[in-house]
Amino acid sequence: VLDDTVIRFSAIAEIGGIDSPCSKDGVTYSEDSTPPDTRIRGGAKRRSASFLLTAVPGGAGTRFRCSLDGGSLHGCPRRVGYHGLRPGRHRFRALASDAAGNSDRSPARRSFRVLPALANCGKYALPWFR
Repeated sequence: VLDDTVIRFSAIAEIGGIDSPCSKDGVTYSEDSTPPDTRIRGGAKRRSASFLLTAVPGGAGTRFRCSLDGGSLHGCPRRVGYHGLRPGRHRFRALASDAAGNSDRSPARRSFRVLPALANCGKYALPWFR
């Protein structure tokens, strides 16, 4: 069966030598093999980052897996937040799967940078690295 093919068929059962339709309307079988496309919105603010995940097409049963800085993908909600991030570059990945079990073929990626906090030193602001 090819991508998103709908097959319609009817069956006839023989009961006591008499042909009888199993269903007046037949049976419809749908094959969903189209993976969702994962999308990420959001980014970093101070030492935190928050993201909103969506999948196209989406719908009931859509699940997400996420990863920060190259870690393994793990289950996560549509709204993801990280707090207390160290200054520097970070990479967030997300992958959607639909109710039929199809997963995005390539995770969505969002790179972002957390800036160091600034120490107030008179009229000069200096970076404070921890």
